[in-house]
Amino acid sequence: FTAIVKGDGEGAGALMVDNAREERCVDRQGFKKTIGRLVDEALGAKLRLANVQAGLLLARAFAAALQYQVKIESNFASICIAIMVLEGVGRELDPSLDILNLAAAVLVKDAARQAARHWLARPASA
Repeated sequence: FTAIVKGDGEGAGALMVDNAREERCVDRQGFKKTIGRLVDEALGAKLRLANVQAGLLLARAFAAALQYQVKIESNFASICIAIMVLEGVGRELDPSLDILNLAAAVLVKDAARQAARHWLARPASA
């Protein structure tokens, strides 16, 4: 999801292939371009619930994975299903909610936490 927030749809597609349970992608470039177009479409709508149907976009991503024979990593699939379920609730509560800003804040916080853990785990310099 970090690649998506950064606007790197083709990078997100590459990560999906790289993290697939089995590598059987019939056209890696075609898959990356398809995911890139989906991300561009979503970002063009500013990822506001009123402007974009996350469930439909994710369904199209799953369809592309099926077409290009990319086996989706199970954690990613679980997150996507959760997003689909929560989309309806969010749309009812606040259709102007900007998912991208919320996701970016969470991802930045997580990246900072991971960097701190990495830094603290380094051996001390003599």
